[in-house]
Amino acid sequence: VINDTIKKVREKHKIKNVEEEILKSDLDDKKVYKEFEEGNCRDIFQFGSDNMIRLIKSVKPKNIIDLSSINALFRPAVIQAGGIETYLENKKNPEKAKQMLDDVHPELWGIVGESFGVPIFQEQIMFILQKIGGFTLAEADNGRKILKLLHKGNQEKNDDFYNMMDKFKEQSAKNGISDENMVWLLNILGKYSEYSFNKSHSLAYAMNAYISMWLKIYYEKKYFSSLFNHSTSSDLSWFIKQAKTRGIKVND
Repeated sequence: VINDTIKKVREKHKIKNVEEEILKSDLDDKKVYKEFEEGNCRDIFQFGSDNMIRLIKSVKPKNIIDLSSINALFRPAVIQAGGIETYLENKKNPEKAKQMLDDVHPELWGIVGESFGVPIFQEQIMFILQKIGGFTLAEADNGRKILKLLHKGNQEKNDDFYNMMDKFKEQSAKNGISDENMVWLLNILGKYSEYSFNKSHSLAYAMNAYISMWLKIYYEKKYFSSLFNHSTSSDLSWFIKQAKTRGIKVND
């Protein structure tokens, strides 16, 4: 849809640098985020389900990091762990959330602050293992895999798991984690490692969504024409109605 829209823009408007105009920007167009905030994203890949739109309206994204976080929030492990509720609550009062995490360990907010205290990215799990548990990055990546495989039922709690837990407990205690906070932190690692996105994956989806919305706003006829050509029959009628509500004449 994006490629076809850009091709149509080039042919119709003789504009050759549409991609550069978007990608060299700060991805901060307020019109784009207003459309997301109002839930006008049924046609946007990964952002179009009813539940996702409800989440978007709750978060009210203002930048590309918010869009990326929304995509990562809407995953089974995060949902089951209550991450969406925690994210929305902490977003209302980041200072309170930061203080709570600072009381656990001063490194934590630097790791999960961009997602308001919720470890929604795989890299955040790794950085907790690294910066608080004293793991190397290679060991942290392996630890992330061990935790994920346990949830999938592909691995039992073997020596690798117990050795990882022993190292984390020992090193994090040396780094000032209390016994009470240790239990809390291990619970967080367990809950959020089950199925989470890596950040590059989530950010790529967010950029795809931003570009799609930008094209819909500034070249809407070309965008909807491309969207119609690449839509399933079940989606097509809805997208046609959406186009008509935006004042676009559609030939039946």
